[in-house]
Amino acid sequence: MLPLPLSTRRPARPLSLTRSVMLRVALGALLSFLAAAALAVVASDRAGREDARRAAELVQRNLNLQLLRISAGIELPARFPDWDFLAGHVLREGLCLRLLDVEGGIVRASCVGSSMPSYPAWFGALYDAAFSQGEAVEAPLMPSPRFSGRVAAFIEPAALPNQAWLEMSRMLPDIILTVLCVSILAFDAIRRALRPTETVLAGLNRLARGELSYRLPSFRLAELERISEVVNHMAATLEATLADSREFSRRLVTAQEEERQHLARELHDEFGQSLAAINAIAASIETSAERSSPELSSDAHTLSQISMSMMDTLRSTLVRLRPAAIDELGLEESLRSLISGWNGRSRGMTRFEIVGEGRFDGLPDAVMMCLYRIAQEGLTNAARHADARRVTLTLARREQAASDTIELTIEDDGKGYDAAHPSLDGLGLRGMRERVAAFGGRIGISSKNGHGTVLRATIPLAEERCEAA
Repeated sequence: MLPLPLSTRRPARPLSLTRSVMLRVALGALLSFLAAAALAVVASDRAGREDARRAAELVQRNLNLQLLRISAGIELPARFPDWDFLAGHVLREGLCLRLLDVEGGIVRASCVGSSMPSYPAWFGALYDAAFSQGEAVEAPLMPSPRFSGRVAAFIEPAALPNQAWLEMSRMLPDIILTVLCVSILAFDAIRRALRPTETVLAGLNRLARGELSYRLPSFRLAELERISEVVNHMAATLEATLADSREFSRRLVTAQEEERQHLARELHDEFGQSLAAINAIAASIETSAERSSPELSSDAHTLSQISMSMMDTLRSTLVRLRPAAIDELGLEESLRSLISGWNGRSRGMTRFEIVGEGRFDGLPDAVMMCLYRIAQEGLTNAARHADARRVTLTLARREQAASDTIELTIEDDGKGYDAAHPSLDGLGLRGMRERVAAFGGRIGISSKNGHGTVLRATIPLAEERCEAA
């Protein structure tokens, strides 16, 4: 499994693609609502001002007609202006009419007051900022000896925003219902369109977990199909590269063990025999010197002791280079012998134990050596650094229908360490990682101050790997 890069800062949790698109749709719907509301307000303002213009023109035409009838003697001058009749048919809420003379004096005036403002204060402030109050609409009367002047019409300041708010309030339920329906339909369409991305994410997660044999399926969308092609190509390339790397590492480990075996054999056959000959000659000199040259006896004895010490060192070196128990007794017994040696060297200060779970016959030689080397390094670290009272080595084989793995765990009750500060490579984990990676396995170490350390290595025993090893 490839480790994912870690960031020093924890990034904010990103939005899903569906939610992101839906937020954009909702924002667009909100902007559409605001635009519709603004258009309604503008239309209401224009309608109010147009009403004032039409009212002024209507009153102007009727007064001009009345002046013409008076000039023709059809109507009495005393009836001019017929204001109450005109105002009653023209005026509406918030509209005011005035009949002005030439100097601007008010001859007649009528106004229908607007109701109390029903709009909120913020709407009134926005309306006043967006629209001017406007001036009165004036329509001059035709020149006449009877009367000269003009008609003026205007809207009360509170009437226009009040009417605009009422118009917008009437539209609001329809707009909200429309936006809600559009959002629901858009969400369903987007969810259906983006459903294949769930397959893409699931596939990427499987690849991130190290399942490099997985391939993304084909998609109908061209963009997703291109993503699938690129990801599958990258996965195939990475799988081939890792396979080559593991094969190279496996061959390197095998070559290393073969070289160690060859070196152990050479040391045993050549150096061991020479030390044995030196020891025999020293013993013979010591025996002869006791009679003929007593002064040489102590030197011969010292030479014999040195050769014996060198032979002990050679035996220890040969065991480290190639433990004979692996070839003769197998992995489990070799580990028991290793544990026994550590118990002898610890002199009771630390108790080393071994637990076996499962059967370990038929294991590839390279796998056995890999686990043995990891056990050597792990036990050495526990003995030197943990200050533990008990160290337990567990060797377990998990034979299941889908997989066959072997797991080696070394657990101690020592002082532990803070994994955030010391370098794991300082504990020899780098070499163990390389060995385990050569067989497609994984290794992990967990520790906490005052709570001991757990080292766990797992190697899959796939048939093809066993044959390759």
